[in-house]
Amino acid sequence: MKGGDFLKELLLRAEIVEVLSDYISIKRRGKNYVALCPFHYEKKPSFTVSPDKGLFYCFGCGKGGNVIKFLQDYRGLEFKEAVVELAERYGIEVPPNFMSSEAKTKKEEKSRIFEINEEAERHWTKNLYSAEGASAMEYLKSRGLNDLDIKVWRLGYAKRAENSLLNHLLSKGFNEEEVLKAGLATKYDSSVKDLFRDRIIFPIMDEKNRIMGFAGRALHGEEPKYLNSPETPVYKKTWTLFGMNKAWEEIKREGFAVVVEGYMDVIGMHKSGIKNVVATSGTALTEQHLRILKKLTEKIVLMFDGDEGGRNAMFRAIETFLKVDLIPFCVLLPDGYDPDDFVKEKGTEAVKSILSSPLDLIELFIDEKAKNIPDIRTKRRRIEEVLSILKIEDPIEKEHYMNILKERFSISKVLLKEIEMEGEKTTTSNSLAVEKISPPESRLIKLLIKSGDKCDKEELLKCLDGFSEGTRIFVQSLINGFSIEECIQNLSDRGHDPSPYISIIMDETPIYGDESEIFKNCLKSIKRKRIEEETRRLQEEIEKCGKDVPADLIKRKEELIKSLKIIKIKGGN
Repeated sequence: MKGGDFLKELLLRAEIVEVLSDYISIKRRGKNYVALCPFHYEKKPSFTVSPDKGLFYCFGCGKGGNVIKFLQDYRGLEFKEAVVELAERYGIEVPPNFMSSEAKTKKEEKSRIFEINEEAERHWTKNLYSAEGASAMEYLKSRGLNDLDIKVWRLGYAKRAENSLLNHLLSKGFNEEEVLKAGLATKYDSSVKDLFRDRIIFPIMDEKNRIMGFAGRALHGEEPKYLNSPETPVYKKTWTLFGMNKAWEEIKREGFAVVVEGYMDVIGMHKSGIKNVVATSGTALTEQHLRILKKLTEKIVLMFDGDEGGRNAMFRAIETFLKVDLIPFCVLLPDGYDPDDFVKEKGTEAVKSILSSPLDLIELFIDEKAKNIPDIRTKRRRIEEVLSILKIEDPIEKEHYMNILKERFSISKVLLKEIEMEGEKTTTSNSLAVEKISPPESRLIKLLIKSGDKCDKEELLKCLDGFSEGTRIFVQSLINGFSIEECIQNLSDRGHDPSPYISIIMDETPIYGDESEIFKNCLKSIKRKRIEEETRRLQEEIEKCGKDVPADLIKRKEELIKSLKIIKIKGGN
């Protein structure tokens, strides 16, 4: 596939709304989508996404482009890196010329890490059934797991010996550097040692059932109780949910997802028949975790441990939910229970029963803050604490929680609003310098996009020299039959900021009047502006010459003035 064809197919296949939803919360508004801009601070959304055009644009800061440009700006990727990542996502083969040597190296490195992880898993599974793995096996059996459960979740055991895994991997043809990159070993001074020792191993898999990383549980009270793989080229904790490879179909079927805290909680719930359950992997719940789940459902229920730590962890997650435009739900377990204990003791039906009527976590938080208020200053601090996280855009939802806050704290709406306004911090965003487009050029581009058949392409080509460089590239691309997305990409490739052009493309204001006449007038205005600028430059040159002005300069100036008079007589704007 040729480079141009490849990019065309990639931009056609890549769903801009789907990709951007991985990073920001977007809402449908008419045929477009809107969001709070991720590139500057704002309270009201000015960031617009057009699925039809495959473009985004922020009317606040001027950032804009196609899905490739978004990945470049948001993730800090090079153009080819963003292209390769998108192509892999949509299963499109990348032509050799788009695979830089660095991109090829990264791809090979990832592939090698997956191979190492698979080999490590096989080694640890074998260990679990060895004499040295007896205590690990005994622990798993005490938690109610059988051989089938162990096989389904691919559990294993890392031996106590310093380099059991490292020596095994070296014998299989991997080298120390590769094992270190996979996060399976650590370097102490000059020696390399296994990361996981004397631990039960939980493989963490992606949606393709490839092993990205591991978690290891201590058997004899060592700290930390759970040790996770460090981040690697294939394992990003903030994007990873344990059990997602087994839970996603069930989440879609049930219409909601359950998030628990531990690996054994996930396994225990799945074993009991409740399979729409996942857990975070070595980190707190993140926006990325919620965005992944949001693609499957907008109802996410937290089921954390039944103690103060579990409840506080749920409260801390409220702000994260609201950032991705989700209302958090939860269930409260009795003191001392985790989900695995609860489902074993109370049974599947008891868990299904409490999950069928989860609590509104925001309302629970307000109730908690309204308890045991010793004095008026504590009351104000707690109201401020609730308001600081209650960043809800939807007016109906906001009104609902403000009414609850008003009622629980016995405070008037007016006073509540005053406290909210006092607490708001204003941040000025820095406006970006963007390429300026003259009004005639702007009208011409809009006309070309919406009513290209009304524009005389031959006349247009004659006037290209009068356009600004960015407009010349954009117009020439359109005339040559490129799609809007490709025109934008051509601008980026030539080092021009595409944002002002995207702003014109996204503008839905209709064109009023005779379009053929508008086209002619735009060309006349552009010609006039070019002649005026050239005349000014020429005059400056003449002035520098003093008394000895070359005759050709005077002649050229006279020709320009004459041309300008002709345009004005014919009626240029």
